[in-house]
Amino acid sequence: MADVPKFKLNTGAEMPAIAGTTQERRREAWRFILSGLKSGYRLIDTAWNYGTEKGTAEAIRKSGIPRSDVWITTKLHHQHHGPYVEEFFEESLKNLETDYVDLTWARMEKLYDSGRAKAIGVSNFSVKNLEKLLETAKVVPAVNQVEMHPYLAQQELKDFCDDKGIVLTAYTPTGYDTVRSDAVINEIAEKYKVSPAQIILSWHVARGVSVVPRSSKEQRQKDNFNLPKLDPEDIKRIDALDRNQRICNAANERGKVWGWTYEQLGW
Repeated sequence: MADVPKFKLNTGAEMPAIAGTTQERRREAWRFILSGLKSGYRLIDTAWNYGTEKGTAEAIRKSGIPRSDVWITTKLHHQHHGPYVEEFFEESLKNLETDYVDLTWARMEKLYDSGRAKAIGVSNFSVKNLEKLLETAKVVPAVNQVEMHPYLAQQELKDFCDDKGIVLTAYTPTGYDTVRSDAVINEIAEKYKVSPAQIILSWHVARGVSVVPRSSKEQRQKDNFNLPKLDPEDIKRIDALDRNQRICNAANERGKVWGWTYEQLGW
């Protein structure tokens, strides 16, 4: 089984390739996060609107793990940009019981310069919108977190981000049961004697993509670190499953996601 790597960001910082995240049962989130920390997670993916920032702080405190050993990614809500960035960033720091975070989401170059955000990045940015951002950005985003799985490999976006030194992070990385039940995925899983989810996570890591699988079960958290090193031919077979199919962010009956069209999002 391969060791889980770290990906070096354009800031020089090294971010763990596999994160722990949970948005369920917010009052008890600390229990799942603590379990993840005990299982080996050192990257916790949270957000103001997940309602798990306080649970993250509690879990780290109870774990006894030094704050400096845990990478925290948090995100601002889409309504908290502009003049509200500083206000809600301070609220997130208070919730997290820390004086800095390792990665937060927005055009917050001043916060990056202050040292209170060790890296800044974006989420759901297409090539189109990254190009627009880079026209004026003084700081190239360190990370772009997007929906990505074998049915949505987004190779063009990956190539662009690789060229700019932006690390991609995949959410919905295993594609729910839609992808996990794929015959090719299951055939490869049988070959390596692991679960379909482990095969998909291995594929991501082999591509140089970090992942944020959501799991509150201790055994699954441990399994996420027990990943096989895939043979090149198996990686190619998984690559071939790409069909540009969005599962988490499928457009509604009006052809929109979060009020925007795919064209506006650059998808």
